Amino acid sequence: MKEIVVDPALVAYCGLYCGACPRYLKDKCPGCHENTKATWCKVRSCCIEHGYASCADCEEFSDPHGCRKFHNLFSRAMGFVLRSDRRA
Repeated sequence: MKEIVVDPALVAYCGLYCGACPRYLKDKCPGCHENTKATWCKVRSCCIEHGYASCADCEEFSDPHGCRKFHNLFSRAMGFVLRSDRRA
């Protein structure tokens, strides 16, 4: 298993940190930015479409709760499952 290291390139489009994810650490996932199979993620698609490194770059929604792609039931469930302190 990989060691957790701080690497800004491992911040997912939604703001979660891939570098601390168990799947990433076990080499079962390349991380959000490299995972071409994650086409289901609306946040990822939106960021790629607009050229953002993450949602933090979006000028349209200064509060993430206003964005339906970011603030939805799925993102809250994933945050809970991954034990994230990110409030989505």
